[in-house]
Amino acid sequence: EIAGVVSRHPEPSSLVVVTSDRALRARVERHGATVAGPRRFIATVADIPERRWDREVLARFGADESALLGRGGEARVFALADDRVLRIPHAGTAADALDARRSLLDHVRSAPLPFEVPEVLDHIEVDGSVVVVERRLPGHDALELLAEPGTDREALVRSHLDAAAAISMVEAPASWFGEIYGDHAVHEPSFRGWAAARLRSSLVAAGGRHEDVDPDALTEDLLTALDEPE
Repeated sequence: EIAGVVSRHPEPSSLVVVTSDRALRARVERHGATVAGPRRFIATVADIPERRWDREVLARFGADESALLGRGGEARVFALADDRVLRIPHAGTAADALDARRSLLDHVRSAPLPFEVPEVLDHIEVDGSVVVVERRLPGHDALELLAEPGTDREALVRSHLDAAAAISMVEAPASWFGEIYGDHAVHEPSFRGWAAARLRSSLVAAGGRHEDVDPDALTEDLLTALDEPE
């Protein structure tokens, strides 16, 4: 199956296959792919700039990569202790975005919610970049719970929906429609205006392939049946 994927790839020379299987190695090399043994691959991954930076920052806090709790679109998160975590934002994250996120979390925490909300304890500058220390929240990873035998999946979904309903009752900290913060945030006085502006921005980012698409006409068709949200 792996050899088949390599053979069908338009640029097999751009692929790296990690294997210790000699037969598979010979097959993928015939198609032009590079082969790396597991040890070499692990060493290569450990030496990428992001990983080196994580280790340098974690060492300042007396931790290492084994403390990783998870990663997402904004940051990698590491445990510092039972009560704190360290968020290392992805490269290029602006300090203004971190300040906006902190303000948003403070706003959400001021609401009477039936569950814990992240609390930013400190922004700390490390060699010109800002990392974030937060209070560690109790709980379990939902995906891990779903994989455990005996998990009441319906109860888990109900809990998720209850949390979403509670969050929806928090008053928005802005008078416009759109993203609260972020490099590509769009702010408009109406939901319909935001939807068209967001689609227009996405079409521009996609390049000339969609230059014939009219974002205003498309959002008009999509939103005709929807009431303007409050």
